Amino acid sequence: MALARLKSVAGVTIPDTALCNAAVDLLESSSPGFLCTHCLRTYIFGSLAVRGFGRSVVDEEAAFCGAVLHDLGLVPPYRRDNRFEVDGADAARQFCSKHQVAPERADLVWKAIALHTSPGIATRLADEVALVHLGAGLELLGLGLDQVPPQVVEEVLERYPG
Repeated sequence: MALARLKSVAGVTIPDTALCNAAVDLLESSSPGFLCTHCLRTYIFGSLAVRGFGRSVVDEEAAFCGAVLHDLGLVPPYRRDNRFEVDGADAARQFCSKHQVAPERADLVWKAIALHTSPGIATRLADEVALVHLGAGLELLGLGLDQVPPQVVEEVLERYPG
């Protein structure tokens, strides 16, 4: 399944860098289609949510990698003996290391993934961490969906159906 490399969805710019494209390649090669589209929707909805709170993401690559890799711990190649969030965060850190991402940026990706199911914690940290938490909550559970215009939801679901 080749995910469309779109420049923008619902007013959210999709980062087009070697690192982000490698993250999408890893996502596609390791995850079923429904999980791939879920992870991309997480990034888009998370970006919208962070903006809605008047916050801004400084490191778009880290935020994108955190969002698209946040469920690696659910797929067999990366499932270990920890919580799936920690297994996924560990796998993403390895990915970052392989791609020469600076340790502090790799730690940001790790935190975004490890804490994406932690209400009350993730939103108190860096905006990149909050983006993954808010995006996953909106995408999977509908938390805050009423704050997103219906035409935006429709556009996202049309581009990345689940």
